[in-house]
Amino acid sequence: MVARIVVPVDGSDRCLAALGPARALAEQLGVPLRVLSVVAEGKEDTVRRNEVNAAMHRLGLDAAEVQVVSADSPAHRILLETQTEEGILVCMTSHARGALTELVLGSVSSEILRRAHRPLVITGPRLSVHWHGPVRSLVVCLDSSTQAEVALNHALDLGRQLGASIHLLHASLEHIHGGPETGEDGSDWLTGSDWHTGAFGEVPSVASAEEDPYWERLRQRAEQIRAESGLETEWQVVYRPNAPTAVTDYADTVPGAMVVTGTHGRSSLERLVLGSFATALIRGAGCPVMVVSS
Repeated sequence: MVARIVVPVDGSDRCLAALGPARALAEQLGVPLRVLSVVAEGKEDTVRRNEVNAAMHRLGLDAAEVQVVSADSPAHRILLETQTEEGILVCMTSHARGALTELVLGSVSSEILRRAHRPLVITGPRLSVHWHGPVRSLVVCLDSSTQAEVALNHALDLGRQLGASIHLLHASLEHIHGGPETGEDGSDWLTGSDWHTGAFGEVPSVASAEEDPYWERLRQRAEQIRAESGLETEWQVVYRPNAPTAVTDYADTVPGAMVVTGTHGRSSLERLVLGSFATALIRGAGCPVMVVSS
């Protein structure tokens, strides 16, 4: 049960992009919104506080609570402030860099993702200016992994609170096993876009939707969710060479969408080798993405 939305920000305008979805969620859920900013240890926090308050005023968020704290590690302090209290949902911005860049430059959002024990709502660089609340639909990425099931359970809990519909989505590759820019499993190992959220497996070879076992599986799952939760539930299997693009293209057609996906929360070095569906999804999504790490 979400009791508060927390938005970590630094001194950049880019971080403020998460405030739109955060405000929409807070208003829809009827919970308070807190803006959290971390300055370097020993640095005067008055300037940062004034900057954040001015930004909140421009955005019409004067009622939001502003908290400025000092710490040597922003990620560690954000986790400390948000993981000890129940019911907090963190909504933050990520540049969603490729694994190679992130390995060199580091990323606060990626460190939080790896270490957080709760879902995070993340807005990437392609967040559409046309996106606005309320959140009406949760597009849930499903495969056969445990991570996907965990993400679905969180989506159902949030869907009940929001009164949002559920869209079960499975993305299949179209007879693609590698190529000049991909690995043998069909993944783009440099940018970090694999085709599912779990362990690698065989790329399904399907001639039509009816021959894909996921087609019937999603239909049955959707009927079960409707019966047990009362939530409006849709389902779809999409066939595209690039699974993250398939998901983001689908989400672009759904009004008030937020994508939900699972992830292992791997380290940057592991992601460089294994790829990351979640990273590619965040980088390409025009809507917020809720990432559930397990």
